[in-house]
Amino acid sequence: MMKAYFAYLTGTPFENGAASGRHYKEGLQSIAPRFAEKMNNPVYAAATKRILALTEGALPVYVEECRGRAAGAGLDFEVFWAMMCTELNRLSSGCTSMVAKRADGSTVIAHNEDEE
Repeated sequence: MMKAYFAYLTGTPFENGAASGRHYKEGLQSIAPRFAEKMNNPVYAAATKRILALTEGALPVYVEECRGRAAGAGLDFEVFWAMMCTELNRLSSGCTSMVAKRADGSTVIAHNEDEE
């Protein structure tokens, strides 16, 4: 049976991401080497940078949360970001991230970690 982890975080996006990164550190670090290797491919690395630039323009709060998650997990941000580029990794049937703006102007960021 899969266990659910719920965190009610009230810090900055970076702080909230860092808390999540610390919680998932072991799992994230176990798969990071695959993505670090992919970043050696200049075409792949350039594609992740294009996706990052687009995401920073549209969803800067999400990018800041990802920066925090990378820091909390002790990972290089570029490698962590490559892990988030599911389109490039053909992993789009895996984890899900969502960002929504509430009527009061606050933002909700949600992410699940699918396990095999």
